Amino acid sequence: RELGPREFLVPGFIDTHIHFPQFPFAGTGIDRPLMAEDGFLKKYAFPIEQTMQDRQRAEHTYRMALDQILGLGTTTALVYGSAHLEASKVLVDVALQRGGPRCCVGKTAMDRNCSDGYVETLEASLSHTEAFMQYTQARAKEGDGRSPYLVQPVVTPRFLPTCTPELLRGLGKLAEKYGAMIQSHMSESCDEVAFSRALFPEHPSDA
Repeated sequence: RELGPREFLVPGFIDTHIHFPQFPFAGTGIDRPLMAEDGFLKKYAFPIEQTMQDRQRAEHTYRMALDQILGLGTTTALVYGSAHLEASKVLVDVALQRGGPRCCVGKTAMDRNCSDGYVETLEASLSHTEAFMQYTQARAKEGDGRSPYLVQPVVTPRFLPTCTPELLRGLGKLAEKYGAMIQSHMSESCDEVAFSRALFPEHPSDA
């Protein structure tokens, strides 16, 4: 139909980086450096992400996040979940039940330099990532079966400081095997760059 004189079309926003588990404190928590012992990750990000192991809390948080970004005009989002396989499946289910926005979802992978109780082994991180890829691709096809799907899995190494070289290589193989995109962080702050340089001295930059 033709638009009326007081109607207009605008493109939906595309959010290329959003952490749904951190949604409860969105816009706050910027008083700490990223990598310090009492920094942003250990004081804010890791503790709130760890609570996503509670499926009910995860579902509530993810529904709230989806409703808010869709209400603000976001129609596509590249989303980080927590490191929990089951909570990441909940995120996929909620996005499909909600019917939008289109979500490219990653189960965060990390096998070192995390808080106690919130770190994976190399083997678990790779097996859980593959299980998430399989689950998400299967669920995505349950609709009309046509691509592009409403939900797609993304291989998600958190960033260099929390991923061993073995994990990064394994995740790269999974991305190739499943034809998936990869999302991560790089050069976020001076302390992160210095931390990464110490872990990977053979490379001149995060890239």
